[in-house]
Amino acid sequence: MLDERAFCPHCRRLLLEAAPHPYPDRPVHCGGCRLLVGPGRSLDAHGRLRRVASASASVAPAHDAVLHVLQDLHDGTRDAQLGGAAGALLER
Repeated sequence: MLDERAFCPHCRRLLLEAAPHPYPDRPVHCGGCRLLVGPGRSLDAHGRLRRVASASASVAPAHDAVLHVLQDLHDGTRDAQLGGAAGALLER
């Protein structure tokens, strides 16, 4: 049985009593330490990530999509004719 309580990975404070898996689905601030807890990064009562195998597989495509967008931006910026400091940085 999966633990339904979600704890902060930083200070181990309870985030949510009846949390869905994975939790959270978007970044949230911990009420104790005020640090951000990223998607799927909450812990169970034993300090382990609360992810299930099928949930962690669904996080990967979103991560890959972000990397593809960043790569496209990088490629587009590299090909642009930029002068000044931006051009000098990109030429390295």
